[in-house]
Amino acid sequence: MNRILFADRDERFYTKLNFALHEAGFSTEFSSDGEDAFGRMMVDRTRFDVLVIDSNLPSMNGIELLKRVRTARLHVPILMLNEMDDAMERILSLELGADDCVTKPVHVRELVLRIQALSQCRNRVNPPFAVQSGELRLGNMRLRVEERECFIDRYEIGLTPVQVQVLKALFQKPGSVVLREALMHAAWGKIVHHHLLAMQISLLRQKFDTVTTRSHEIETVHHRGYRLAKITPSDEKSMV
Repeated sequence: MNRILFADRDERFYTKLNFALHEAGFSTEFSSDGEDAFGRMMVDRTRFDVLVIDSNLPSMNGIELLKRVRTARLHVPILMLNEMDDAMERILSLELGADDCVTKPVHVRELVLRIQALSQCRNRVNPPFAVQSGELRLGNMRLRVEERECFIDRYEIGLTPVQVQVLKALFQKPGSVVLREALMHAAWGKIVHHHLLAMQISLLRQKFDTVTTRSHEIETVHHRGYRLAKITPSDEKSMV
């Protein structure tokens, strides 16, 4: 049974959500404090399958909790709950490693579906009782799916669970177009708004851009999808 840690100061909302999550086959734990939530994560780094964080937690706000979880290399999928429709806060959350963002108030059913999608993403990376080995290679880039790591030469790039699935789908078809819908299904298990996929692609590009010796880059194929394309000598000159 998948276990969810729900970090939110609104216990009444959690009570409603908890019933729906149990009906969907999840077990849950509740924390109304950021420090407490982080402590629970650190006690057992693989205990939770999804972490839901409210942005306005006491003692440690949601953004700080998100930063500390990712700094500690805890690779659990994270869904951020924002108190207002603030585009900058959503962008910051995604840049810091959140896999999805939702603005309150949100319908319980929608939230359950989003949590299910993130849980499926984690299980595709780490199937229960399955042992994965090896890595995907492309030029001087290596993707370790199980460890959720990408290396360009000797430089390591940390990835969120969603970014792992997006990159894995691109690695498996080098040079070929991977349709947006296929990437969405790989990462979230369903069709999501195209802006959410575009944001994850943008974040991956930002990470790749920190290493100028990379052999491939993510190209946009307009109205279709994306592909991992080999960088040509002319491209390399333009990057200098």
